[in-house]
Amino acid sequence: MTDVTDGSGFLLALAIAFPLVLLTGFVGTGGRRNAGLLLAIAPVPALLVAAFGGGARFALPGPFRLTLALDGPGAMLLGVAALIWIAAALYAPAFWRGQARLVRAAPWWL
Repeated sequence: MTDVTDGSGFLLALAIAFPLVLLTGFVGTGGRRNAGLLLAIAPVPALLVAAFGGGARFALPGPFRLTLALDGPGAMLLGVAALIWIAAALYAPAFWRGQARLVRAAPWWL
């Protein structure tokens, strides 16, 4: 097993990092205004890597030696989880009935 990162491996790493990057958007008022949209787009990289990144590998070099790999069953589970996340995020504004409740809950969701 080699520690090689391919193109879909970067997408796999982005699937983990993208929601954390969106979390920083809640520092300003722009992220709070668009909380519902941020929740819905957060799992998109995970959905993309599940659909198109079969056999994705990401290897973090250096002293940490962290390797992320996605096989067939893992891709299926990741894809279903991303679809459920998107569906729940689209339903969340109606469930919380107001921007104030959504803004309070959205950072914990991400």
